[in-house]
Amino acid sequence: MCMSTFKLEPADLAGAGQQLIDFHEEYAPLFRLSKATQWGLVYMQSQLTCLKHGNIAQLSQTTEEGNHQNMQNFISNSPWDDTVIIEKIQQDVYELIGDEVNGALILDESGIPKKGKMSVGVARQYCGATGKVENCQVGVFLAYAHDGLTTLIDRRLYLPEAWMNDAFRRQKCGVPDAVHFQKKSELGLEMIQAAVGNGIRFGFVGCDSHYGEQPDFLDALSLDGIIYVAE
Repeated sequence: MCMSTFKLEPADLAGAGQQLIDFHEEYAPLFRLSKATQWGLVYMQSQLTCLKHGNIAQLSQTTEEGNHQNMQNFISNSPWDDTVIIEKIQQDVYELIGDEVNGALILDESGIPKKGKMSVGVARQYCGATGKVENCQVGVFLAYAHDGLTTLIDRRLYLPEAWMNDAFRRQKCGVPDAVHFQKKSELGLEMIQAAVGNGIRFGFVGCDSHYGEQPDFLDALSLDGIIYVAE
């Protein structure tokens, strides 16, 4: 079904497995630990072979090497720092499609419907995926776009203020004490400034009306000499 949807033929996938391994080897040293490196590859394989959105238990069943406990530990507890991985992703993206004149950083958010109240950041809030207020988690995302090509280069999980003030849930979900409430526009500005600090160049920042209505956000972009196009 997936091959038909994207009009792929078996020949189109020849060598894809080795390409995945080659791609992973570029990032493997950033995980620092051999076990994290191993499970990073298995996690990528499971993401590509799982036919629907699923949790770790479902993903672990899609590959021969999959192991629920080990994959869960890799995602939740392994002491690898994703900052250096994000920085490399950004540099690789810029090398492939970057343009300091016509390239753009696109800032937007996305909501994922979620049941219950214990998942980190979950709350009744506007969910763009459904177009209404409901129980969900919301992420703020930064993408790089140029010449019809777009890909994500950073992300932040939005933690509602009421959720951040709930010490029990914070402790249960492992949210560090140093993490404090930030508006979506503050998370977005943080990502933009981090990308600039990482050497990513672009012509302008684009965003919708939520961010266009935040004067502090727009003023900060102007002070940094960044051109923006905001609803």
